[in-house]
Amino acid sequence: MILGFTPLTIQFSFFEIQEKWLIRRVWADANPTKMTKNGLHALTVDGANLTLGPLLYGLGAFLLFVVIAIALFIFRILVLRQANRSNVSASVQDTPEANQLHLENPYQPPGATG
Repeated sequence: MILGFTPLTIQFSFFEIQEKWLIRRVWADANPTKMTKNGLHALTVDGANLTLGPLLYGLGAFLLFVVIAIALFIFRILVLRQANRSNVSASVQDTPEANQLHLENPYQPPGATG
């Protein structure tokens, strides 16, 4: 499942970065007087963000998915251990010794066991 969601995250981040740069390009075309030389240079030359951005976001998402999967696995183990402990304590209460304790109860009807 993690290996399936990671490529989807890379694809989504690719589209998100493409849209961001498209919005910047449209704004720069609509406001040419506000653009500086450095701004135009960054708008046309910065290809590292377009190529490495999706891969870095995908790696971050992969690590996040792995951390969540490990946390859920540990949580599952703890819940199962707690359930096993409660089952063991319930079975201990069903022993004949536990029933003998109830016979001393003055409010228990005569002839009733457990």
